[in-house]
Amino acid sequence: MSVSPDPADYSAPRDPATYAAVRLLGPGFWAMIALCVLCVLAGAAIVRFGPQLFPVKPQAAGLGDVPSLPPATPASLSAQAAGLTPSVAPAVPSQDLIRLTERVQALEEGQSRTAQIAASALAASALMEATQTSRPFADELAAVEAISPP
Repeated sequence: MSVSPDPADYSAPRDPATYAAVRLLGPGFWAMIALCVLCVLAGAAIVRFGPQLFPVKPQAAGLGDVPSLPPATPASLSAQAAGLTPSVAPAVPSQDLIRLTERVQALEEGQSRTAQIAASALAASALMEATQTSRPFADELAAVEAISPP
């Protein structure tokens, strides 16, 4: 018994030119190059003409503003040069500065606590590894006792 081939498996021969390699420098490549050049030129135009077309708006007074110093007068410059500085009362820190100082202190405390916790975890890990061996672990035990709270 023989099985006849399925007619759907047969197809007409294809043109050998369709098996050729795809051209790398085709129209799509040149379109992408043109788009890239256009983007570079647009960026250069924005850098060159942007400040005139899009002026910077003045900002409202905020937390990041630094107060400007009064202009130096010839009298103040000569007094500074002679070593005579006018007595100025120390400025009272603003509420923003006080809040910022408190926040920095809280962050520093948190960082020191984190470092303390990491050091004790590392010492405990070293002690656990040392207990798995047959060698003495007095150094690791001393490190854990030194780091752990009383």
